[in-house]
This record gives sequence, C-alpha cells and structure tokens, in this order.
Amino acid sequence: MSGIRRKTIGLISDGEDQEQFDYDSLIAPGVTMLKFGRSGDPHERLFKLSGDRRYLSWRAGWFTSKMGRLCNVDLEKVSKILQGQNTYQFQRWADPYNVASDKSFSIIYQDDDNQEQTLDLIAPSADIYDLWFNGIQALVQKLQDERKNYSLDMLYLKTLWDRADADHS
Repeated sequence: MSGIRRKTIGLISDGEDQEQFDYDSLIAPGVTMLKFGRSGDPHERLFKLSGDRRYLSWRAGWFTSKMGRLCNVDLEKVSKILQGQNTYQFQRWADPYNVASDKSFSIIYQDDDNQEQTLDLIAPSADIYDLWFNGIQALVQKLQDERKNYSLDMLYLKTLWDRADADHS
C-alpha cells in the first residue's frame, strides 16, 4: 500500500467494545449545508463546530437584518434533533425540497431569550448527513450527561464563565 494515512471519520472504537465519535472531522473544515430560515428562500451557509465542541456556528447573510453576523446554537440548549422535514420551515418549501428528506434534519433549541427555535438543514450528501446528524446528537448527549454530574458550585461557575465568554472562543 502507499504511504497515505487515512483519517477515521465518524465512529471509532477505543478498544473496549465501546464506540466514541470522532468530533475532529466536524470541527476543522466545517460543511456547507442548505439552511431554511424563518423568512426568505433557503440558502447555503458554512457550518462549523467551535473548538470546545459546544457551539454550532454560521454567518448570516449580508443582506439580512443580521448583516453578516456570526450566529450560533449552544448545543447545551438543544432539546431535540429531528430527522426529516417535520418543521414549519421545511413545510413551507415541501414541493421543491421534499426529495431531500433523507438528508434533512432539524435542531430544536432555546435561544438567548429562552424562546424555542429551530435550525433546519439539508446536508449535501447522505454521508455528510450521517456524520453531522450522528455527531451533533452524540455531542448533545455528552453535554447533557456532563451537566447532570456537575455540582451546584460548578454550575454556578459555569454560568459565570458563559456570561463572560461572549465570543465563545
């Protein structure tokens, strides 16, 4: 064989018959997906995970009220992730995009004002869909499990840190 090293993407085994997700494949490059917003046409955006694996981010369009601002979803505030096209945003565009239902998913989360929001996405391929859907689901579960094990002191300190860390770096 040639000297080319292959990078594992997705689930990897840690040798104890327990699988862990390789998050690095989601972090560095990001991926362009079709985003369905509350208004306007669906549009492509580059989605990336933050280095601490807590935020999913993208840039808003320049000709929107957000004017190119960095937007993000705090994965600790995700309540569920749905497969397919089950939300209102997807239903608005059912005719032209329903053929991509098998590559579609929605992230249901609480925004900064504690209002329920959805992030509705279509991945460019089935492989990328599997990688991102399973990866985000695994990250959300991991964050929820970690939060259950925090002491009250740790939760208080974490809240203070989150308030101070405005840029999520």
